[in-house]
Amino acid sequence: MKYHLLVFLCCFVTIALSAQNISIGMRDNQYANIQYVSKLGLLAEIENSIFSTKIKHQHIRGTIGYKHDFKHLTGDIRAYYGTAYDNDYDAYGVKILAKKSFLQKWGAELALNPHNDSDYGYTTCYGVSLHRYIFKEIAVELTSSNIPEYRETVNRVKAGLIFNSGNLRVRPQISIPTEGHMKNIRVLFSFDYQFNK
Repeated sequence: MKYHLLVFLCCFVTIALSAQNISIGMRDNQYANIQYVSKLGLLAEIENSIFSTKIKHQHIRGTIGYKHDFKHLTGDIRAYYGTAYDNDYDAYGVKILAKKSFLQKWGAELALNPHNDSDYGYTTCYGVSLHRYIFKEIAVELTSSNIPEYRETVNRVKAGLIFNSGNLRVRPQISIPTEGHMKNIRVLFSFDYQFNK
């Protein structure tokens, strides 16, 4: 037992020392996550659903990828695989993301996401987002996307705010479908906190 504990501690210390940052957060009201980014830009993330349902219906997703920061551009590519605890369904894909800041107060984000769900099939998903800072730490954001918030790929427009305060980023949004019934409007909340070295 002492040997296993020592190996675990050595691995944990090695990972922590090689990190550029570690972050924790939540995505779209539903998914808690922890992400690790090494000094070389390699990233790993574990995400688990937190909605109130039986454990066997919870969803877990693992992601690996690479991230690189340029002067005014951030890009990353990541592959992911997720499944329900009871193996009822699985989903996997690749997400390519580019973020660009310009004219001091403006920013844009583009995402391409080939995605496959075992029940819903394959979809080439996308996301286009534009934001403008109205104060030093507050921006207004508008997004068009069909990247799944839960499982289904639905074209949606999202409007919201971005709050940045130190290492904390908070993102409340209203998500409106552009097809089908309008009663499926959602209020979404996401955040992440980075523990930088």
